[in-house]
Amino acid sequence: MSAFVVDRNTIRVLVEAALIVGERPGRRGFSVFHNGARVRVVEDDQSAGHAGEISASEFGQRLWDENIRSVLYRYPQCGTPGGGYDPENLPGGDEDGFKYTHRRAFGWTPEPGLIFSAINCIDYQSCEHDEWEASFAWRALYQLRCDWCDRVPGDVGFNIPEIPESSVIRLSDLCRRK
Repeated sequence: MSAFVVDRNTIRVLVEAALIVGERPGRRGFSVFHNGARVRVVEDDQSAGHAGEISASEFGQRLWDENIRSVLYRYPQCGTPGGGYDPENLPGGDEDGFKYTHRRAFGWTPEPGLIFSAINCIDYQSCEHDEWEASFAWRALYQLRCDWCDRVPGDVGFNIPEIPESSVIRLSDLCRRK
């Protein structure tokens, strides 16, 4: 399996997705329960700082750092002595280095499919090391996925419609003998 560092836009989509979920009525922001504590993501750096709060920028940075950690685990030759890394040596990459500062995208409403694609991408690119499923990033992506499932249109509850027979294709219909 190969791994690469996701781009800045993927991180931005994920941070925006968290902020959008946090704006729902009755919510006080997107939050993640990790290591026995709840961490709430707030929009700007000035609002962060209270116990249990991190800024949108820090949230994005944590996701990116975990992705980089996975890539370095998979490709240790990309690291530097002392545990650092040279951004030029990492697969994927970003011309500005890997410092994430969030800029809000007002008026942007993504389709849930885009959010699920971004979650799946970074999840797949970050799972190389053994501590992935215990990480803050894994838990945040899990929570984000759950929260965005609620936004998918077409909830039918327990009234699952039947698939019409005209939509069913039988294997025997595809493999007719001549």
